[in-house]
Amino acid sequence: MRWSERIKLTLDTFKRVALPIYGWYFIFAFVGLGLLIVGLLPFVMPLVNKKGGSFPNPNPPMPPGNSFSSGLSPFSDNLASYLAQAPYFFLIFVIILLLSWLVTSAFMTGMFNLTQKGLHEKVLFRDFRFSGISRVLGWYGILTLVSFLVIVAGIIGAFALRGISYALPLFVGLYVLFLIALGIFLAPWLSTSVFYMLNHRELRFKHSLSGSWDFYRRNMGSLCLFFITLIGIQILLSFIYQASHSLGLLVTLLAGPFTAILPIVWVLSLEEEVNQQPLDSQNTTTQSQTWTSPQLPSESSSDEPTRGSSGEPSEDPSNESICDSASPSSTLSSSTSASSFSPTFPASSANPTSPEPSSAEVPPDSMNYCPTCGQKTRYGAHYCAQCGTKL
Repeated sequence: MRWSERIKLTLDTFKRVALPIYGWYFIFAFVGLGLLIVGLLPFVMPLVNKKGGSFPNPNPPMPPGNSFSSGLSPFSDNLASYLAQAPYFFLIFVIILLLSWLVTSAFMTGMFNLTQKGLHEKVLFRDFRFSGISRVLGWYGILTLVSFLVIVAGIIGAFALRGISYALPLFVGLYVLFLIALGIFLAPWLSTSVFYMLNHRELRFKHSLSGSWDFYRRNMGSLCLFFITLIGIQILLSFIYQASHSLGLLVTLLAGPFTAILPIVWVLSLEEEVNQQPLDSQNTTTQSQTWTSPQLPSESSSDEPTRGSSGEPSEDPSNESICDSASPSSTLSSSTSASSFSPTFPASSANPTSPEPSSAEVPPDSMNYCPTCGQKTRYGAHYCAQCGTKL
């Protein structure tokens, strides 16, 4: 399937899932906004003055003779309130992180189930299901843990090299370049692997994860083309937003669900192509075997001739063609070679398996035998079917 066909398939799928997907999109957007507000309140409340309810002056007048030697003395009261509530802030941060993790996993799972059904049929609002959310939670948990370890490794390396003048800038530059190169290489896999895992819920988690990597290696070109398309859409949205903030915000809200289902449709279409290839090859093999298989005669026709309605053996057409096409020279040589032995067989001892026409069709006086070999001949035959003697 070409790039234009996949984009057309994504547009057709988006038309079928537009109404329910916009409803769920705005529901989760409002939930995320609420979580953001709740998370910022503990950080904003200490800035409010308890007496007048106004914000403190960041530049209070200083008595003459004082200097900044005391450090942050003008903000000591505010910092003291923050330091006293540091455990509470850390707890709020962890809760917000867990809720964001849960909400994001639920949204991605529901979008996949909705798009999977809408790929070929019309969907409803209630088709947004959370089947497979545990797999998405596990994948995003692993991704968060690995990202945290990479960041911690970079910080530890920077602290270890902080005493060397040239080593620290070199390490920071190489570390940033490494992260950029690794991100570019793994970005298509990171954005599509979770949908492959949801499409193969019959596999165990580790098998589906390794299968997503094999799927990425087999379809690296198509998945990189998807990622370039996604980046192009984001760049176009940023240009529109720079030209007009209100128009850019509206276009971003409208294009958000489309960009969300784009990787899902890409993965599902590639999966259908992979599953269709063995079926096509099997059908092609079956058709070739059907057209090239030799037509072997049945065992009954090879063992005995087919009998007619009167119970006697019917005439074999191959014998008639052989007799009609026999040349006089071959007939003469056959009769000459057989002249040395020419027994005469009575009618009762004739071969019962020899072809014989029906008695209702042939006159009684015309049913005679070959004078050379005694084989019963059919009505109107000019040559014997067994020895070739001219009658």
